[in-house]
Amino acid sequence: MSFSESIKICFNKYVVFRGTASRSEFWWFQLFTLATSFIFRLYVPGLAGLVSLAFLLPSLAVSVRRNHDAGFTGWLVIVPICNFILWLLPSKVVGNKYAEAATTPVWSGTPQGDQFCSACGKLLQGGLNFCPACGTSVSKS
Repeated sequence: MSFSESIKICFNKYVVFRGTASRSEFWWFQLFTLATSFIFRLYVPGLAGLVSLAFLLPSLAVSVRRNHDAGFTGWLVIVPICNFILWLLPSKVVGNKYAEAATTPVWSGTPQGDQFCSACGKLLQGGLNFCPACGTSVSKS
């Protein structure tokens, strides 16, 4: 996920606390909020508090979704030291109860050939030999 995609997704889902957020989505958004806050504190100190307040809900939402992506409850955002460790963990692909419903594609490319999982019906990511949604082994022809 690119920097701009991450920012766009986080602001589009600024109050969405369900589902998941990848590590790249989370860390790109954290870099954006840190850089923007720094710039405002340096050049426009009067608006810095307002900018920080504007980033509060999107930051909280992406943190909860990142915890979900690692397979943990979003309520752990209230435990500061636990958060940093959870945010570094890889995504929990198989058996993640917080992952979105099977109707949401996990791959955003154009469907061609056998790119759908035979078990759950989700789109498959290119280059993987398993379905990220259900963990079913996929043989590439």
